[in-house]
Amino acid sequence: MHHFEIWSWLLSIVGAAGVFLTGKKDWRGWAIGVLSELLWFIYAIVTKQYGFIFGCILYTTVFIKNLNNWLYAHRIKRIRKFIERRDKRKKKI
Repeated sequence: MHHFEIWSWLLSIVGAAGVFLTGKKDWRGWAIGVLSELLWFIYAIVTKQYGFIFGCILYTTVFIKNLNNWLYAHRIKRIRKFIERRDKRKKKI
């Protein structure tokens, strides 16, 4: 198997895993997206297809922004649940 074929399989599998997890509302999907862009960056350098580097920067920026938004929303949700539980305990006292 030619090494370019291995790259195409690897990039496809990692990218699909990221999209799958993101569709399941799992924050790790965005993290895998960032990892896949690192792989695309390496691929661009190895194959001397430097146009992919712009795409890597663009997608990485979007993935990191979305990952940050999802993690922020998750933290806010956890804080709200904590406050609700605390308030329920106070009412019982």
